[in-house]
Amino acid sequence: MTELEAQLLLFKLNDSNEELVQIELEDTTIKEMLDSNSIFIIVDPYDKNIWIWNGKKANVRLKFIASQKAPYIRDSHGIDFRIRSVDEDEESEEFKNFLNLI
Repeated sequence: MTELEAQLLLFKLNDSNEELVQIELEDTTIKEMLDSNSIFIIVDPYDKNIWIWNGKKANVRLKFIASQKAPYIRDSHGIDFRIRSVDEDEESEEFKNFLNLI
């Protein structure tokens, strides 16, 4: 885990109860946690971004639910946070650099 990742918050959308569960990154990186079947929300307090990462195999219903829940996370951190969505294998350069995916 990098020093930056120690400051980030990672949430996974639980598909059975449609709730966000905070994931603790102890001995792993966010990159290793990302799963094609899931949706993750990453809170970046440095650049004030709330990233919704959509796994390519995640169903549309979960994507919709994540987009509804992201504003609640933003509101708990600050209204100046920007909500951004990225799809697996179509991540922007900014997101790739942010998580060292390249």
